[in-house]
Amino acid sequence: MKTNFLFLPVIFLCLIFLNSCAAPAKQSNNDTLNGNTSPEQQIDSEKIFWKIKTGAHIESPGFFSGNVLFTGSRDNNLYAIDAITGKIKWKFPSESWIDCTPYIYNNIVYFGSVDKSFYAVDAASGKQIWKYSTWEPIRSSPVIDGNTIYFGGFDKHIYALDAGDGTLKWKFKTGASIYFASPVTDSSNVYCGSWDFCLYALDKNTGDLKWKFRTEGNIEATPVLSEDTLYIGSWDNYFYALEINTGKLKWKFKTYGNICSKALLYKNIIYAGSWDNFIYALDATTGSMIWRYRTKGRILYPPVVKDDRIYVGSLDKNIYVLNKDTGELFSQLYVGETPLGLTCGDEKVFVTAADGTIYAIR
Repeated sequence: MKTNFLFLPVIFLCLIFLNSCAAPAKQSNNDTLNGNTSPEQQIDSEKIFWKIKTGAHIESPGFFSGNVLFTGSRDNNLYAIDAITGKIKWKFPSESWIDCTPYIYNNIVYFGSVDKSFYAVDAASGKQIWKYSTWEPIRSSPVIDGNTIYFGGFDKHIYALDAGDGTLKWKFKTGASIYFASPVTDSSNVYCGSWDFCLYALDKNTGDLKWKFRTEGNIEATPVLSEDTLYIGSWDNYFYALEINTGKLKWKFKTYGNICSKALLYKNIIYAGSWDNFIYALDATTGSMIWRYRTKGRILYPPVVKDDRIYVGSLDKNIYVLNKDTGELFSQLYVGETPLGLTCGDEKVFVTAADGTIYAIR
């Protein structure tokens, strides 16, 4: 049979195209792309001091104070756990899920519940001191400044309560529910995001609006403050740096997934996780990327720093311990369930997991 040489160049070009499609994408020098995980991995028990299991899913990190870890669960209980032994000191029942991170101040535990109430409980005994009722569930974690508690609610409001007796000082209505977004304060203002795409700056004494900044997506993350800058991520895939007095944009950085968790500011570097599976290290002044590390699952919860190393959990059921300067992997701990929160103690890092287990790890 006679060969038709006219088709040879076409075949050659097709082979080149197919080969280029099969080749891995080139990565920049500041990418760290490990994340070695597999379904067959075994839990590394040598790195676990202790673990206990609550009755249901745990949604948020705990709060460490005085060698006690305080954490809520979707079994409706708030737990006080001895951080050394892992033994339960007491548990306090609410009427629905406790999804927020509690806050401890003056030996009182403050927290909200999906039962629409906000509680103050004695940290030593677990006995209720007071309760404040709202109109919708509370998943926002509280913060205390002076004698005032600030938190957000599904009823669209940012609340300010008296820490002593739970009476309302003021409340401010945003344009949508406040989901997991939690307030932060400085000397003058309280800052909180909402599902109306906006970040609000309010006078912390009166609740009056100072300024607001609109993104293009829900704000579920908690802001991070430096002396003159506020940092916040959004469901529009961007991470923002704003001028703290005016709300004007300083810089923004694009990821390729939603940003729904609080970032970590450490030594002028912002560490932020995204639904694109990466944790990013950004220059806090310029927003330029220093490095990024890819896990094999979304990053939904804040990283923490311990002993100058960055700890981050991923939906791939691993905890990664990274070099803060380069993003190189120091160690990786498979815990068998999705780690949904990390809390630093004196000598341990505490992990709250999706199946209700709490781990104390090295």
